[in-house]
Amino acid sequence: MKKVLSSRNVASHERVDWWRQQAAALFSADYAMQPESSQPFGIHMGLVADHTLPFALFEMQSSAHRASQRGGGAGAGNVVVHLQLDGHCRVRGEGKEAQVGPGDLIFHRTGAANTLHFLQDYRQICLIVPETILAPEVANWSALTNTTLAAKSGHSRLLADHLRSLVSQVDALSPADMLDLAPFTLGLARAALGGLHELENKGSRLGSYQLDRIKQFVLEHLQHSSMNVDFIAQGVNLSARYIHQLFAEEGRSVMGFVMQKRLQRAYEQLRQPGCRLPISQIAYAWGFNDHAHFSRNFRKQFGLSPREMRAGR
Repeated sequence: MKKVLSSRNVASHERVDWWRQQAAALFSADYAMQPESSQPFGIHMGLVADHTLPFALFEMQSSAHRASQRGGGAGAGNVVVHLQLDGHCRVRGEGKEAQVGPGDLIFHRTGAANTLHFLQDYRQICLIVPETILAPEVANWSALTNTTLAAKSGHSRLLADHLRSLVSQVDALSPADMLDLAPFTLGLARAALGGLHELENKGSRLGSYQLDRIKQFVLEHLQHSSMNVDFIAQGVNLSARYIHQLFAEEGRSVMGFVMQKRLQRAYEQLRQPGCRLPISQIAYAWGFNDHAHFSRNFRKQFGLSPREMRAGR
């Protein structure tokens, strides 16, 4: 019951238009496609779209590209449950930006103006469900769209494992089997969405959790002199914009936090009894490439120069 759609037998210069037509027919959504120029565009999909099922399910692999989805259209009432298997994707829309990596889930709406930028070759599983079936039990669920959910435990892990299993076994399942499994599939999707809702509603628990992750990553990489916001964003699989927003809510900047922690580590090392390392070497060890820059910021932070601090003044 799986239908295969592939651009392999389509001329390379016709593939973008071919795929736009397929997407319009399957998802009732209009996409503007922009392939990466470094390689020919290609896409391959195994689709389960039986009219007796309350959802469509597909596994897709494709080359890197950007897909900009226009708002509205006949598919405006659908929700996409997107499980990333390989590769990274950046999702922008509805006032948010999210980074989606292997093992991550994200919910987005086919009726909203979203841009999905697949940064390299990728694989994904998508479950497309009418909003009226999936979401009515979760209050204000639309506020949860375009928010990355790491499928590492709980409901999200169960949903991710189920989708992988369902796709791998679909050729062995009859339409009746798929229909029997549909309530379980939809129940897991609702539970994962509800779990994301719970995180959002507990005193910005999700934001606090992500901020703690970012700070821990920074502390573990303080000695990387090339650390900047893009380096941090890639390391924690979040957007630079979101990271800036989290730190702004604390009344500080991301790199201000990095500077503070680097100076603190240098201070602690300078104060260690018996430390005879040159000050320039200590500065370099904690990510400072410019000794004058280090000394200037050290004095601003502690009221003494590094040399004066070492001398115990």
